[in-house]
Amino acid sequence: MKDSFFTAEERQQLISRYWRVYRQTAWPIRDTLTPDERVAAYEAEEALLREYAERLPYVSISRCPICGTVLEYVVDVMGLDGPWWESLDTVEYPEPQGCEHFNVLLGAVDFHGRPPVEARELDEILPGPGVPYVIPDLLQLPGMQAVVSSFPDGMGDTCYAMAYFAPQRFHGALLHQPWLRQRQEVYDENGSYEGWRVGGNKWDFDLGPWLERQSLLWIAPGDLSSLIVRKDAPCPYENLPGVRQPQIIRKGDLSLLPLPTGEGFEPFE
Repeated sequence: MKDSFFTAEERQQLISRYWRVYRQTAWPIRDTLTPDERVAAYEAEEALLREYAERLPYVSISRCPICGTVLEYVVDVMGLDGPWWESLDTVEYPEPQGCEHFNVLLGAVDFHGRPPVEARELDEILPGPGVPYVIPDLLQLPGMQAVVSSFPDGMGDTCYAMAYFAPQRFHGALLHQPWLRQRQEVYDENGSYEGWRVGGNKWDFDLGPWLERQSLLWIAPGDLSSLIVRKDAPCPYENLPGVRQPQIIRKGDLSLLPLPTGEGFEPFE
């Protein structure tokens, strides 16, 4: 486990320094620098990104319904102004801590009607819809179950996490890009990298049938300490009001995208 988490103040200072350096490496300022100044700026930018990634906290976000292991995921819960939220990975973040049954994490964010203006430095954030959903294609894989949970971020938004678990780790081509990410790195069952893809699997906001089949389980809102996985009714995540389309944030401006149609983008076909 990491032992160098930063405070909210330290995080804000680091992010402010990062965006100042980032502007130095972007056009038009970049073209005014000497070669040595440009190299120094890029090195400073990369060093700040590494420190940011290394000091983000693990959040106990879910629990495996098969073996009971807690899933811990690196999350920037202090605000949407951090590079962690960017749809394209700018740095390698620590791997989730969990069990061999974990397959993928998806998510959603309810902004409760507020404009996420603090994300104005980020080119693109793909937070998902505003309410929980499932991907039927994933739940139809043998033994796959999803566990939905929720947690607040530093701006008062509600984040929903849908973690998918199964007795086996499926080939990456059968899975989906994780929460917030624009594309998916595809690995085989043995962990060997094969390429990348963009999944366009259909979403289902009607949680009832999946709850009845116990393909979808849940953890009570706010229960991030005991993380008790439940299957009883009523489920607090069913029929929530909120946005039922993919949200996209560009430079702090929030808009909506069409729902996935089931057709993915395969760059190597």
